[in-house]
Amino acid sequence: MLNQLSRRLNAEMEVRLKALGLTLNSFFILMTLMESEGLTQAELGKRLKLPAYGITRLIDSMQAAGLVERREDPTSRRNHLIFLLARGKIIAPEVREIIAEVNDQLLAGLSSAERQAFTETLAKLV
Repeated sequence: MLNQLSRRLNAEMEVRLKALGLTLNSFFILMTLMESEGLTQAELGKRLKLPAYGITRLIDSMQAAGLVERREDPTSRRNHLIFLLARGKIIAPEVREIIAEVNDQLLAGLSSAERQAFTETLAKLV
């Protein structure tokens, strides 16, 4: 059931994010950078459980879209730190709104008490 719920959630998020020019994976990078900018690509990959080549491609496409930039790491010539650009910061409120709307839609059939219990149960599992 969790798998079915996850697929339904991902499908709805993909539709909504497409309007902003984002994929589900670029959304995850954006959300991670909104919480903590200046991560290396390797750190992003570990947090999101994506391979290095996947992170590189995602960062390339997000950089081309003007959402993020790579900056040289002053402590390592091999690493680049990833930061949000103005456009990435500007769409952040829209992304948060999409998350809230999709969550509300997904939980619409639950009472307030059921929503709270569901959220608490998921928190324990995660």
